[in-house]
Amino acid sequence: MINLKILDLGCGNAKYKGKPGDTVIGIDFYNTKKADVSWDLNKFPYPFKKNEFDMVVTSHVLEHLDDLVKVMEELHRITKPGGRIKIRVPHCSTAGAWTNPTHKRGFGLGTFNYFRVGSTEKYSPAEFKILKSRLMWKGESRYFPKFLRNFIDWLVNLAPYQFERYFVYYFGGFDEVTYELEVVKKR
Repeated sequence: MINLKILDLGCGNAKYKGKPGDTVIGIDFYNTKKADVSWDLNKFPYPFKKNEFDMVVTSHVLEHLDDLVKVMEELHRITKPGGRIKIRVPHCSTAGAWTNPTHKRGFGLGTFNYFRVGSTEKYSPAEFKILKSRLMWKGESRYFPKFLRNFIDWLVNLAPYQFERYFVYYFGGFDEVTYELEVVKKR
């Protein structure tokens, strides 16, 4: 079994658990009980060495940060080649992306295409393979049974770009979008 070194970016009070044997480092702006490192995530560079982490996880943090390009460059720097970055953020179609006054942006399926290997529209030398991107529709959970929410998630993700483009508002918007990226570094 391979033990991973994992960074939970913006861990808050719910730091990622990982698997037995994994080392999980939590970093957050606020000095929470779970944060191992207290750091302003808008301040660069982050206090980690180059190629230090096997994986970075972040849930509902990137929408709060000032400069997504710099954040992605920093995550690229501190993650090993072939390492994974797992991201969960609000989808741009949900009211939750825009009602929180601390949110700087919403995200769509194509947001990270600007960092994709081979992209013709690049704003950064940081490159990633997009392994997964997925729309998540939670609906009003108290009104919709779990099997229906799961069915809609499954249906939408059969052709997510088409659903995002043509049908997003028929579903009342999507709550979240998740991504899994692989770090690509030139030798």
